[in-house]
Amino acid sequence: MFGDPSFQGPPPEAPPLAPPNASSKLANPMSPSMEASQPTPGAAPAAAVPFVVLAGAPLPSGMAPNMGGANAFDPGSPTVPSPTAPETPSSTPAAPAAQPSATVSGAGVSDRELVLSLDPEVQLVAERLSFGPTPALVAEIETRGVDAFIADQLAPETLDDSLTDQLIAAMPTLALSNVQRREAVSGEEATDEIQHATLLRALTSQRQLQEIMVDFWSNHFNVYLHKGDIRYFKAGEDRDVIRPLALARFADLLIASAQSPAMLLYLDNAENTGANPNENYGREVLELHTVGVEAGYSEVDVRNSALLLTGWRVRDGAFEFDPGRHYLGPLQVLDFATAGANGLQDGVAYLDYLAHHPSTARRLARKLCVRFVGDDPSSALIDAVATAYLAADTAIVPTLEAIFRNTEFRTSGQAKLRRPFELLVGTLRALGTAVEVRPDSSGADNLRWILDGLGQGLFEWGPPTGYPDVGPAWLSADGMLRRWTLAADLARDAFEGLTTGVDGILPAPLPPTVGDWITLLAARLLVRPLGVAQWQILVDATGFTGSDPLTPEIATALAPELVAFLLSSQDAQVR
Repeated sequence: MFGDPSFQGPPPEAPPLAPPNASSKLANPMSPSMEASQPTPGAAPAAAVPFVVLAGAPLPSGMAPNMGGANAFDPGSPTVPSPTAPETPSSTPAAPAAQPSATVSGAGVSDRELVLSLDPEVQLVAERLSFGPTPALVAEIETRGVDAFIADQLAPETLDDSLTDQLIAAMPTLALSNVQRREAVSGEEATDEIQHATLLRALTSQRQLQEIMVDFWSNHFNVYLHKGDIRYFKAGEDRDVIRPLALARFADLLIASAQSPAMLLYLDNAENTGANPNENYGREVLELHTVGVEAGYSEVDVRNSALLLTGWRVRDGAFEFDPGRHYLGPLQVLDFATAGANGLQDGVAYLDYLAHHPSTARRLARKLCVRFVGDDPSSALIDAVATAYLAADTAIVPTLEAIFRNTEFRTSGQAKLRRPFELLVGTLRALGTAVEVRPDSSGADNLRWILDGLGQGLFEWGPPTGYPDVGPAWLSADGMLRRWTLAADLARDAFEGLTTGVDGILPAPLPPTVGDWITLLAARLLVRPLGVAQWQILVDATGFTGSDPLTPEIATALAPELVAFLLSSQDAQVR
Protein backbone atom coordinates (compact mmCIF):
# COMPACT_ATOMS: atom_id res chain seq x y z
CA MET A 1 0.00 0.00 0.00
CA PHE A 2 2.84 2.36 0.82
CA GLY A 3 5.96 1.90 -1.25
CA ASP A 4 8.14 3.73 1.26
CA PRO A 5 8.14 2.11 4.73
CA SER A 6 9.33 5.36 6.26
CA PHE A 7 6.23 7.16 4.97
CA GLN A 8 5.13 9.68 7.56
CA GLY A 9 2.02 11.48 6.47
CA PRO A 10 1.04 14.77 8.03
CA PRO A 11 -1.24 14.72 11.04
CA PRO A 12 -4.90 14.96 10.01
CA GLU A 13 -6.49 18.37 9.78
CA ALA A 14 -7.55 19.16 13.30
CA PRO A 15 -10.73 20.79 14.63
CA PRO A 16 -10.54 23.82 16.92
CA LEU A 17 -8.60 23.02 20.08
CA ALA A 18 -10.93 24.25 22.78
CA PRO A 19 -14.28 22.47 23.22
CA PRO A 20 -17.51 24.45 23.37
CA ASN A 21 -17.49 24.44 27.18
CA ALA A 22 -14.13 26.18 27.50
CA SER A 23 -14.77 29.08 29.83
CA SER A 24 -11.91 31.34 28.87
CA LYS A 25 -9.09 31.92 26.41
CA LEU A 26 -5.84 33.79 26.42
CA ALA A 27 -6.44 36.44 23.78
CA ASN A 28 -2.74 37.12 23.39
CA PRO A 29 -0.61 34.55 25.24
CA MET A 30 2.99 35.37 25.85
CA SER A 31 5.14 34.13 23.00
CA PRO A 32 7.36 31.41 24.46
CA SER A 33 11.04 31.29 23.67
CA MET A 34 11.89 28.13 21.75
CA GLU A 35 15.61 28.76 22.12
CA ALA A 36 17.57 26.18 24.05
CA SER A 37 18.14 27.10 27.67
CA GLN A 38 21.66 28.23 28.37
CA PRO A 39 23.72 26.33 30.93
CA THR A 40 22.86 27.28 34.47
CA PRO A 41 25.56 28.94 36.57
CA GLY A 42 27.03 26.70 39.24
CA ALA A 43 26.52 23.48 37.30
CA ALA A 44 25.94 20.30 39.25
CA PRO A 45 29.04 18.45 40.41
CA ALA A 46 29.94 15.12 38.86
CA ALA A 47 28.26 13.28 41.69
CA ALA A 48 25.04 15.25 41.38
CA VAL A 49 22.61 15.12 44.24
CA PRO A 50 18.90 15.82 44.26
CA PHE A 51 17.22 18.30 46.48
CA VAL A 52 13.75 18.97 47.77
CA VAL A 53 12.92 22.64 47.88
CA LEU A 54 10.41 23.41 50.57
CA ALA A 55 8.41 26.54 49.94
CA GLY A 56 10.06 29.48 51.64
CA ALA A 57 13.32 27.62 52.35
CA PRO A 58 16.69 28.90 51.10
CA LEU A 59 17.31 27.83 47.52
CA PRO A 60 20.41 26.13 46.11
CA SER A 61 22.81 28.04 43.95
CA GLY A 62 23.03 27.20 40.30
CA MET A 63 19.31 27.36 39.52
CA ALA A 64 19.11 30.96 38.33
CA PRO A 65 21.05 34.23 38.60
CA ASN A 66 21.57 35.91 41.95
CA MET A 67 18.43 37.99 42.30
CA GLY A 68 19.21 39.91 45.45
CA GLY A 69 16.66 40.43 48.15
CA ALA A 70 16.09 38.54 51.36
CA ASN A 71 16.31 35.12 49.72
CA ALA A 72 19.25 35.76 47.39
CA PHE A 73 21.39 32.84 46.30
CA ASP A 74 24.85 32.53 47.76
CA PRO A 75 27.04 30.81 45.15
CA GLY A 76 29.63 30.05 47.76
CA SER A 77 27.40 28.15 50.17
CA PRO A 78 24.48 26.44 48.43
CA THR A 79 21.80 24.93 50.61
CA VAL A 80 20.95 21.43 49.45
CA PRO A 81 18.46 19.67 51.71
CA SER A 82 18.63 15.91 51.95
CA PRO A 83 16.74 13.91 49.31
CA THR A 84 13.16 13.23 50.25
CA ALA A 85 10.85 10.86 48.44
CA PRO A 86 7.33 12.21 48.85
CA GLU A 87 4.53 9.79 49.51
CA THR A 88 1.60 9.24 47.20
CA PRO A 89 -0.56 12.36 47.56
CA SER A 90 -3.76 12.26 49.46
CA SER A 91 -5.21 14.45 46.69
CA THR A 92 -5.38 11.42 44.45
CA PRO A 93 -8.35 9.48 45.82
CA ALA A 94 -9.07 5.98 44.62
CA ALA A 95 -12.55 5.13 43.47
CA PRO A 96 -14.48 2.77 45.76
CA ALA A 97 -15.01 -0.59 44.15
CA ALA A 98 -18.74 -0.08 43.76
CA GLN A 99 -18.51 3.53 42.62
CA PRO A 100 -18.00 3.97 38.85
CA SER A 101 -16.36 7.34 39.23
CA ALA A 102 -13.21 8.91 40.56
CA THR A 103 -11.14 12.04 40.49
CA VAL A 104 -7.64 11.17 39.40
CA SER A 105 -4.53 13.25 39.29
CA GLY A 106 -1.10 13.03 37.77
CA ALA A 107 0.31 14.88 40.76
CA GLY A 108 2.86 13.20 42.90
CA VAL A 109 3.85 15.57 45.67
CA SER A 110 2.37 16.52 48.98
CA ASP A 111 2.74 19.54 51.25
CA ARG A 112 3.74 21.65 48.24
CA GLU A 113 7.20 20.14 48.05
CA LEU A 114 9.21 20.99 44.97
CA VAL A 115 11.50 18.25 43.77
CA LEU A 116 13.99 18.52 40.92
CA SER A 117 17.20 16.81 39.98
CA LEU A 118 20.60 18.08 38.99
CA ASP A 119 21.48 14.66 37.53
CA PRO A 120 20.99 14.61 33.73
CA GLU A 121 20.45 10.84 33.72
CA VAL A 122 17.62 11.14 36.24
CA GLN A 123 16.03 13.87 34.14
CA LEU A 124 16.39 11.76 30.99
CA VAL A 125 14.91 8.60 32.48
CA ALA A 126 12.04 10.56 34.02
CA GLU A 127 11.22 12.05 30.62
CA ARG A 128 11.81 9.02 28.36
CA LEU A 129 10.44 6.18 30.49
CA SER A 130 7.26 7.98 31.47
CA PHE A 131 4.60 10.15 29.92
CA GLY A 132 5.98 13.10 31.85
CA PRO A 133 8.07 13.70 34.96
CA THR A 134 6.47 14.69 38.23
CA PRO A 135 8.27 15.67 41.42
CA ALA A 136 7.31 12.31 42.94
CA LEU A 137 8.66 10.39 39.96
CA VAL A 138 11.98 12.22 40.10
CA ALA A 139 12.21 11.59 43.84
CA GLU A 140 11.52 7.89 43.23
CA ILE A 141 14.28 7.64 40.62
CA GLU A 142 16.71 9.44 42.91
CA THR A 143 15.84 7.11 45.78
CA ARG A 144 15.91 3.86 43.80
CA GLY A 145 18.74 4.81 41.46
CA VAL A 146 18.50 5.01 37.67
CA ASP A 147 19.35 1.36 36.97
CA ALA A 148 17.04 -0.01 39.64
CA PHE A 149 14.19 2.20 38.45
CA ILE A 150 14.65 0.99 34.86
CA ALA A 151 14.66 -2.62 36.09
CA ASP A 152 11.41 -1.99 37.97
CA GLN A 153 9.76 -0.53 34.88
CA LEU A 154 10.90 -3.49 32.76
CA ALA A 155 9.08 -5.80 35.20
CA PRO A 156 5.71 -4.03 35.46
CA GLU A 157 4.01 -6.98 37.14
CA THR A 158 6.07 -6.19 40.26
CA LEU A 159 4.67 -2.65 40.56
CA ASP A 160 1.50 -1.88 42.50
CA ASP A 161 -0.99 -0.28 40.12
CA SER A 162 -4.11 -0.65 42.22
CA LEU A 163 -5.36 2.91 41.73
CA THR A 164 -5.30 2.59 37.96
CA ASP A 165 -6.81 -0.89 38.17
CA GLN A 166 -9.73 0.52 40.15
CA LEU A 167 -10.33 3.23 37.58
CA ILE A 168 -10.29 0.75 34.71
CA ALA A 169 -12.55 -1.68 36.59
CA ALA A 170 -15.17 1.07 36.68
CA MET A 171 -15.39 0.92 32.86
CA PRO A 172 -17.71 -2.05 32.29
CA THR A 173 -17.31 -2.54 28.55
CA LEU A 174 -13.57 -3.23 28.74
CA ALA A 175 -14.05 -6.62 30.43
CA LEU A 176 -16.64 -7.86 27.89
CA SER A 177 -15.98 -10.14 24.96
CA ASN A 178 -16.13 -8.58 21.52
CA VAL A 179 -19.59 -9.96 20.87
CA GLN A 180 -20.89 -8.96 24.30
CA ARG A 181 -19.56 -5.44 23.77
CA ARG A 182 -21.21 -5.19 20.36
CA GLU A 183 -24.52 -6.37 21.77
CA ALA A 184 -24.46 -4.37 25.00
CA VAL A 185 -23.38 -0.86 24.02
CA SER A 186 -23.32 1.54 21.13
CA GLY A 187 -20.24 2.03 19.01
CA GLU A 188 -19.82 5.47 20.57
CA GLU A 189 -19.79 4.03 24.10
CA ALA A 190 -17.27 1.36 23.14
CA THR A 191 -15.05 4.00 21.52
CA ASP A 192 -15.34 6.27 24.56
CA GLU A 193 -14.19 3.67 27.04
CA ILE A 194 -11.09 2.42 25.20
CA GLN A 195 -9.97 6.01 24.59
CA HIS A 196 -10.72 7.07 28.17
CA ALA A 197 -8.92 4.04 29.56
CA THR A 198 -5.84 4.71 27.42
CA LEU A 199 -5.65 8.31 28.63
CA LEU A 200 -6.18 7.46 32.28
CA ARG A 201 -3.58 4.69 32.25
CA ALA A 202 -1.00 7.02 30.74
CA LEU A 203 -1.86 9.66 33.34
CA THR A 204 -1.98 7.55 36.50
CA SER A 205 -0.24 4.21 36.01
CA GLN A 206 2.87 3.37 38.01
CA ARG A 207 3.81 1.14 35.06
CA GLN A 208 4.77 4.04 32.86
CA LEU A 209 7.17 2.19 30.57
CA GLN A 210 4.57 -0.47 29.87
CA GLU A 211 2.11 2.26 28.86
CA ILE A 212 4.73 3.78 26.54
CA MET A 213 5.30 0.39 24.93
CA VAL A 214 1.55 -0.18 24.57
CA ASP A 215 1.40 3.12 22.74
CA PHE A 216 4.44 2.15 20.64
CA TRP A 217 2.97 -1.20 19.55
CA SER A 218 -0.49 0.28 19.04
CA ASN A 219 1.10 2.51 16.41
CA HIS A 220 3.36 -0.20 14.97
CA PHE A 221 0.31 -2.46 14.56
CA ASN A 222 -1.97 0.45 13.80
CA VAL A 223 -5.72 -0.25 13.63
CA TYR A 224 -8.14 2.51 12.68
CA LEU A 225 -10.87 2.62 15.31
CA HIS A 226 -13.72 3.78 13.11
CA LYS A 227 -13.80 1.04 10.49
CA GLY A 228 -16.81 -1.25 10.87
CA ASP A 229 -16.86 -3.44 13.98
CA ILE A 230 -13.36 -2.42 15.00
CA ARG A 231 -14.89 0.10 17.40
CA TYR A 232 -16.20 -2.91 19.35
CA PHE A 233 -13.08 -5.05 18.91
CA LYS A 234 -10.24 -2.61 19.67
CA ALA A 235 -10.70 -2.85 23.45
CA GLY A 236 -10.31 -6.62 23.22
CA GLU A 237 -7.13 -6.28 21.16
CA ASP A 238 -5.71 -3.81 23.68
CA ARG A 239 -6.57 -6.09 26.61
CA ASP A 240 -5.67 -9.48 25.13
CA VAL A 241 -2.90 -8.72 22.60
CA ILE A 242 -1.05 -5.42 22.88
CA ARG A 243 -1.04 -4.92 26.64
CA PRO A 244 -0.01 -8.40 27.88
CA LEU A 245 2.63 -8.80 25.15
CA ALA A 246 4.04 -5.25 25.09
CA LEU A 247 7.16 -6.42 26.95
CA ALA A 248 7.14 -10.07 25.88
CA ARG A 249 8.47 -11.58 22.61
CA PHE A 250 7.89 -9.77 19.34
CA ALA A 251 7.28 -13.11 17.58
CA ASP A 252 4.37 -13.83 19.92
CA LEU A 253 3.05 -10.28 19.57
CA LEU A 254 3.19 -10.45 15.76
CA ILE A 255 1.23 -13.71 15.64
CA ALA A 256 -1.31 -12.48 18.18
CA SER A 257 -1.77 -9.26 16.22
CA ALA A 258 -2.31 -11.19 12.98
CA GLN A 259 -5.04 -13.23 14.68
CA SER A 260 -6.66 -10.23 16.35
CA PRO A 261 -10.22 -9.65 15.03
CA ALA A 262 -9.49 -5.90 14.92
CA MET A 263 -6.43 -6.40 12.66
CA LEU A 264 -8.18 -9.05 10.58
CA LEU A 265 -10.94 -6.57 9.80
CA TYR A 266 -8.74 -3.48 9.42
CA LEU A 267 -6.38 -4.95 6.81
CA ASP A 268 -9.03 -7.24 5.30
CA ASN A 269 -7.34 -10.56 6.02
CA ALA A 270 -10.70 -11.82 7.23
CA GLU A 271 -11.75 -11.70 3.55
CA ASN A 272 -8.59 -13.42 2.29
CA THR A 273 -9.27 -16.80 0.63
CA GLY A 274 -7.31 -19.16 -1.55
CA ALA A 275 -9.77 -18.70 -4.38
CA ASN A 276 -9.82 -14.91 -4.09
CA PRO A 277 -6.74 -13.66 -2.24
CA ASN A 278 -6.74 -10.22 -0.64
CA GLU A 279 -3.15 -8.94 -0.49
CA ASN A 280 -3.66 -6.05 1.92
CA TYR A 281 -2.44 -7.68 5.12
CA GLY A 282 0.02 -9.92 3.29
CA ARG A 283 1.75 -6.79 1.97
CA GLU A 284 1.64 -4.73 5.16
CA VAL A 285 2.96 -7.53 7.36
CA LEU A 286 6.07 -7.41 5.17
CA GLU A 287 6.31 -3.69 4.54
CA LEU A 288 5.28 -2.24 7.89
CA HIS A 289 5.14 -4.90 10.59
CA THR A 290 8.37 -6.82 9.89
CA VAL A 291 11.17 -6.77 7.26
CA GLY A 292 10.38 -3.57 5.33
CA VAL A 293 11.00 -2.96 1.64
CA GLU A 294 14.75 -2.96 2.26
CA ALA A 295 14.54 -6.76 2.56
CA GLY A 296 14.04 -6.86 -1.21
CA TYR A 297 10.83 -8.86 -1.46
CA SER A 298 8.97 -9.00 -4.78
CA GLU A 299 5.35 -8.78 -5.86
CA VAL A 300 5.36 -12.57 -6.06
CA ASP A 301 6.44 -12.62 -2.41
CA VAL A 302 3.55 -10.31 -1.54
CA ARG A 303 1.05 -12.60 -3.24
CA ASN A 304 2.52 -15.68 -1.58
CA SER A 305 2.48 -13.87 1.76
CA ALA A 306 -1.24 -13.33 1.36
CA LEU A 307 -1.83 -16.96 0.29
CA LEU A 308 0.01 -18.29 3.35
CA LEU A 309 -2.47 -16.44 5.55
CA THR A 310 -5.70 -17.44 3.79
CA GLY A 311 -8.53 -18.93 5.82
CA TRP A 312 -7.82 -16.60 8.77
CA ARG A 313 -11.22 -15.11 9.56
CA VAL A 314 -13.44 -13.62 12.28
CA ARG A 315 -16.40 -15.57 13.58
CA ASP A 316 -18.53 -14.53 16.56
CA GLY A 317 -16.02 -11.78 17.34
CA ALA A 318 -13.05 -14.17 17.60
CA PHE A 319 -10.30 -15.58 15.39
CA GLU A 320 -11.07 -18.75 13.47
CA PHE A 321 -9.10 -20.74 10.91
CA ASP A 322 -11.24 -22.11 8.08
CA PRO A 323 -9.38 -24.87 6.17
CA GLY A 324 -11.87 -24.65 3.31
CA ARG A 325 -10.79 -21.05 2.60
CA HIS A 326 -7.06 -21.77 2.86
CA TYR A 327 -4.77 -22.06 -0.17
CA LEU A 328 -3.19 -25.49 -0.61
CA GLY A 329 0.09 -25.70 -2.46
CA PRO A 330 3.81 -24.91 -2.22
CA LEU A 331 4.71 -21.30 -1.44
CA GLN A 332 7.88 -19.28 -0.85
CA VAL A 333 8.46 -15.80 0.58
CA LEU A 334 12.09 -14.67 0.73
CA ASP A 335 13.86 -17.68 2.29
CA PHE A 336 10.74 -19.18 3.84
CA ALA A 337 9.32 -22.14 1.91
CA THR A 338 6.55 -24.64 2.61
CA ALA A 339 4.86 -27.47 0.74
CA GLY A 340 1.58 -26.03 1.93
CA ALA A 341 0.30 -29.10 3.77
CA ASN A 342 0.08 -27.75 7.32
CA GLY A 343 -2.75 -25.22 7.06
CA LEU A 344 -2.79 -22.81 10.00
CA GLN A 345 0.68 -23.87 11.18
CA ASP A 346 2.22 -22.78 7.88
CA GLY A 347 0.97 -19.25 8.47
CA VAL A 348 2.17 -19.23 12.09
CA ALA A 349 5.60 -20.54 11.05
CA TYR A 350 5.80 -17.88 8.34
CA LEU A 351 5.12 -15.08 10.83
CA ASP A 352 7.67 -16.54 13.23
CA TYR A 353 10.21 -16.55 10.38
CA LEU A 354 9.50 -12.89 9.67
CA ALA A 355 9.87 -11.99 13.34
CA HIS A 356 13.36 -13.54 13.41
CA HIS A 357 14.52 -12.05 10.10
CA PRO A 358 17.61 -9.78 10.35
CA SER A 359 15.78 -7.04 8.43
CA THR A 360 12.98 -7.13 11.00
CA ALA A 361 15.53 -6.90 13.80
CA ARG A 362 17.13 -3.82 12.26
CA ARG A 363 13.82 -2.18 11.42
CA LEU A 364 12.41 -2.66 14.92
CA ALA A 365 15.71 -1.56 16.45
CA ARG A 366 15.59 1.68 14.49
CA LYS A 367 11.96 2.38 15.43
CA LEU A 368 12.67 1.76 19.11
CA CYS A 369 15.76 3.97 18.99
CA VAL A 370 13.75 6.74 17.31
CA ARG A 371 11.21 6.43 20.13
CA PHE A 372 13.68 6.43 23.01
CA VAL A 373 16.79 8.22 21.71
CA GLY A 374 16.25 10.61 18.81
CA ASP A 375 14.93 11.07 15.30
CA ASP A 376 18.22 10.00 13.70
CA PRO A 377 19.90 7.31 15.81
CA SER A 378 23.36 6.13 14.81
CA SER A 379 23.93 2.96 12.79
CA ALA A 380 26.13 1.66 15.59
CA LEU A 381 23.29 1.93 18.09
CA ILE A 382 20.80 0.34 15.71
CA ASP A 383 23.19 -2.55 15.04
CA ALA A 384 23.76 -3.13 18.75
CA VAL A 385 20.02 -3.17 19.49
CA ALA A 386 19.25 -5.44 16.52
CA THR A 387 21.94 -7.87 17.69
CA ALA A 388 20.42 -7.93 21.18
CA TYR A 389 16.96 -8.55 19.70
CA LEU A 390 18.09 -11.59 17.71
CA ALA A 391 20.23 -12.96 20.54
CA ALA A 392 17.20 -12.77 22.85
CA ASP A 393 14.89 -14.70 20.50
CA THR A 394 12.90 -11.48 19.76
CA ALA A 395 12.33 -10.75 23.47
CA ILE A 396 11.50 -7.08 23.95
CA VAL A 397 12.95 -6.51 27.44
CA PRO A 398 16.57 -7.38 26.51
CA THR A 399 16.14 -5.28 23.36
CA LEU A 400 15.13 -2.26 25.45
CA GLU A 401 17.94 -2.92 27.92
CA ALA A 402 20.41 -2.66 25.03
CA ILE A 403 19.05 0.83 24.35
CA PHE A 404 18.96 1.98 27.97
CA ARG A 405 22.52 0.79 28.65
CA ASN A 406 23.93 2.61 25.65
CA THR A 407 25.82 5.87 26.04
CA GLU A 408 23.91 7.34 23.10
CA PHE A 409 20.68 6.96 25.04
CA ARG A 410 22.12 8.30 28.27
CA THR A 411 23.41 11.46 26.59
CA SER A 412 20.35 12.21 24.44
CA GLY A 413 18.38 14.44 26.80
CA GLN A 414 15.75 16.78 25.36
CA ALA A 415 16.34 15.52 21.82
CA LYS A 416 12.77 14.44 21.08
CA LEU A 417 9.73 16.61 20.42
CA ARG A 418 6.72 15.38 22.36
CA ARG A 419 3.85 14.19 20.21
CA PRO A 420 0.43 15.58 21.22
CA PHE A 421 -0.53 12.52 23.31
CA GLU A 422 2.69 12.76 25.30
CA LEU A 423 2.39 16.54 25.56
CA LEU A 424 -1.16 16.48 26.89
CA VAL A 425 -0.57 13.74 29.45
CA GLY A 426 2.79 15.18 30.47
CA THR A 427 1.27 18.62 31.01
CA LEU A 428 -1.54 17.18 33.13
CA ARG A 429 0.99 15.22 35.19
CA ALA A 430 3.15 18.31 35.69
CA LEU A 431 0.18 20.41 36.78
CA GLY A 432 -1.37 17.70 38.96
CA THR A 433 -4.62 18.23 37.06
CA ALA A 434 -7.63 16.42 38.48
CA VAL A 435 -9.71 14.67 35.80
CA GLU A 436 -13.31 13.79 36.49
CA VAL A 437 -14.01 10.32 35.11
CA ARG A 438 -17.59 9.73 36.25
CA PRO A 439 -19.83 8.54 33.40
CA ASP A 440 -21.69 11.86 33.44
CA SER A 441 -18.54 13.99 33.60
CA SER A 442 -16.96 15.88 30.72
CA GLY A 443 -13.39 15.55 32.00
CA ALA A 444 -12.19 12.50 30.06
CA ASP A 445 -14.27 13.57 27.06
CA ASN A 446 -12.47 16.90 27.02
CA LEU A 447 -9.11 15.11 26.99
CA ARG A 448 -10.18 13.32 23.82
CA TRP A 449 -11.44 16.61 22.41
CA ILE A 450 -8.06 18.23 23.08
CA LEU A 451 -6.17 15.37 21.42
CA ASP A 452 -8.36 15.60 18.35
CA GLY A 453 -7.60 19.32 18.18
CA LEU A 454 -3.87 18.63 18.43
CA GLY A 455 -4.07 16.10 15.60
CA GLN A 456 -3.54 12.82 17.47
CA GLY A 457 -6.91 11.31 18.29
CA LEU A 458 -6.37 7.92 19.91
CA PHE A 459 -6.51 5.05 17.40
CA GLU A 460 -7.74 7.50 14.75
CA TRP A 461 -4.83 7.44 12.29
CA GLY A 462 -6.21 6.05 9.04
CA PRO A 463 -3.12 4.64 7.26
CA PRO A 464 -1.52 1.45 8.62
CA THR A 465 1.75 3.30 9.33
CA GLY A 466 0.63 4.61 12.71
CA TYR A 467 1.22 8.17 13.91
CA PRO A 468 4.66 9.54 12.94
CA ASP A 469 7.28 9.65 15.67
CA VAL A 470 9.63 12.31 14.32
CA GLY A 471 9.62 15.99 15.17
CA PRO A 472 9.15 17.51 11.69
CA ALA A 473 5.81 15.73 11.29
CA TRP A 474 4.41 17.75 14.19
CA LEU A 475 6.14 21.10 13.70
CA SER A 476 3.97 23.70 12.03
CA ALA A 477 2.84 27.21 12.90
CA ASP A 478 -0.71 26.01 13.52
CA GLY A 479 0.48 23.03 15.55
CA MET A 480 2.65 25.13 17.83
CA LEU A 481 -0.09 27.71 18.31
CA ARG A 482 -2.44 24.93 19.42
CA ARG A 483 0.16 23.70 21.91
CA TRP A 484 0.58 27.17 23.39
CA THR A 485 -3.16 27.72 23.54
CA LEU A 486 -3.57 24.40 25.36
CA ALA A 487 -1.02 25.47 27.99
CA ALA A 488 -2.82 28.77 28.49
CA ASP A 489 -6.26 27.14 28.75
CA LEU A 490 -5.10 24.49 31.23
CA ALA A 491 -3.41 27.16 33.36
CA ARG A 492 -6.71 29.03 33.49
CA ASP A 493 -8.86 25.94 34.23
CA ALA A 494 -10.75 26.52 31.00
CA PHE A 495 -12.06 22.96 30.59
CA GLU A 496 -14.96 21.43 32.47
CA GLY A 497 -14.00 18.29 34.34
CA LEU A 498 -10.31 19.25 34.41
CA THR A 499 -9.18 21.10 37.52
CA THR A 500 -5.65 22.36 37.72
CA GLY A 501 -6.01 24.87 40.51
CA VAL A 502 -2.88 26.92 39.83
CA ASP A 503 -2.97 28.12 43.45
CA GLY A 504 -2.34 24.53 44.48
CA ILE A 505 1.06 24.43 42.82
CA LEU A 506 2.27 27.74 44.23
CA PRO A 507 4.64 27.59 47.21
CA ALA A 508 3.16 28.41 50.58
CA PRO A 509 4.25 30.64 52.13
CA LEU A 510 5.31 32.59 49.10
CA PRO A 511 9.03 33.39 48.75
CA PRO A 512 10.02 37.02 49.31
CA THR A 513 10.90 38.08 45.75
CA VAL A 514 9.47 37.76 42.26
CA GLY A 515 12.69 36.11 41.09
CA ASP A 516 12.63 33.47 43.82
CA TRP A 517 8.99 32.72 43.02
CA ILE A 518 9.67 32.25 39.31
CA THR A 519 12.51 29.86 40.11
CA LEU A 520 10.28 27.81 42.42
CA LEU A 521 7.41 27.73 39.95
CA ALA A 522 9.70 26.61 37.14
CA ALA A 523 11.18 23.89 39.34
CA ARG A 524 7.70 22.63 40.20
CA LEU A 525 6.55 22.38 36.57
CA LEU A 526 9.74 21.43 34.72
CA VAL A 527 11.39 19.34 37.44
CA ARG A 528 14.76 20.65 36.26
CA PRO A 529 16.80 23.80 36.90
CA LEU A 530 15.71 26.79 34.84
CA GLY A 531 18.26 28.22 32.44
CA VAL A 532 19.51 31.77 32.82
CA ALA A 533 18.06 32.99 29.53
CA GLN A 534 14.56 31.67 30.15
CA TRP A 535 14.59 32.88 33.74
CA GLN A 536 15.34 36.41 32.52
CA ILE A 537 12.63 36.20 29.86
CA LEU A 538 10.11 35.24 32.53
CA VAL A 539 11.18 38.01 34.86
CA ASP A 540 11.00 40.58 32.06
CA ALA A 541 7.54 39.34 31.06
CA THR A 542 6.18 40.11 34.54
CA GLY A 543 7.17 43.76 34.34
CA PHE A 544 9.09 43.43 37.61
CA THR A 545 12.71 42.80 38.47
CA GLY A 546 13.92 39.64 40.12
CA SER A 547 14.53 41.42 43.43
CA ASP A 548 11.11 43.12 43.61
CA PRO A 549 9.05 42.03 46.64
CA LEU A 550 6.40 39.39 45.93
CA THR A 551 2.91 39.96 47.31
CA PRO A 552 -0.03 37.52 47.22
CA GLU A 553 -1.82 39.89 44.84
CA ILE A 554 1.09 39.83 42.37
CA ALA A 555 1.35 36.04 42.57
CA THR A 556 -2.38 35.52 42.01
CA ALA A 557 -2.45 37.92 39.06
CA LEU A 558 0.62 36.56 37.30
CA ALA A 559 0.41 32.83 38.03
CA PRO A 560 -1.75 31.70 35.08
CA GLU A 561 0.37 33.56 32.54
CA LEU A 562 3.64 32.32 34.02
CA VAL A 563 2.38 28.73 34.16
CA ALA A 564 1.26 28.99 30.54
CA PHE A 565 4.63 30.41 29.54
CA LEU A 566 6.57 27.63 31.27
CA LEU A 567 4.38 24.92 29.77
CA SER A 568 4.85 26.46 26.31
CA SER A 569 8.62 26.67 26.60
CA GLN A 570 11.07 24.39 24.85
CA ASP A 571 11.77 22.51 28.09
CA ALA A 572 8.12 21.47 28.24
CA GLN A 573 7.81 20.61 24.53
CA VAL A 574 10.69 18.15 24.35
CA ARG A 575 11.87 15.11 26.25
